[in-house]
Amino acid sequence: MKHLPHRIVTSVAMLASLSACTPSQPETEMQPFAHEEHLTTRKKEMNEIIAPDLLMVKDSALFVISSRNDTMLYMYSLPTLSLRHKSGTKGQSKDEFALFPLFCRSTSPDLYIWGYTPFTIKRFSLPSGNAPHIHTGLSVAPLRIVQPDAHPT
Repeated sequence: MKHLPHRIVTSVAMLASLSACTPSQPETEMQPFAHEEHLTTRKKEMNEIIAPDLLMVKDSALFVISSRNDTMLYMYSLPTLSLRHKSGTKGQSKDEFALFPLFCRSTSPDLYIWGYTPFTIKRFSLPSGNAPHIHTGLSVAPLRIVQPDAHPT
């Protein structure tokens, strides 16, 4: 008797969750595709990378960030997946990653990477040669948090 209200509430909640999962409208029939396409895969070992964290394709290159390696940034040619360049070691020096690197999305053909410092995004242009050209880092101003009811003195 003591647990009766708890059992009623549990039963009602279970019934409500089950009825919420049932479709309210009949499913529409899928039209068949005009033609069938058979896809195949090929496996290529990339011995340089232990475990890729992030991937980005720019132009005819695949960029990979792998945080488990000492070198964190890899550039491969597409479609052959041959290694063209690797750089970006972990550390506190000028061209080392102090933080976990992240790709910045852009519509530009250049590649932007954040992570050298908390306030720097570096731009890489992709020449036809092997190594990407690194431009001076873009400085990102730190956020200034202002509370709405705080008045400057």
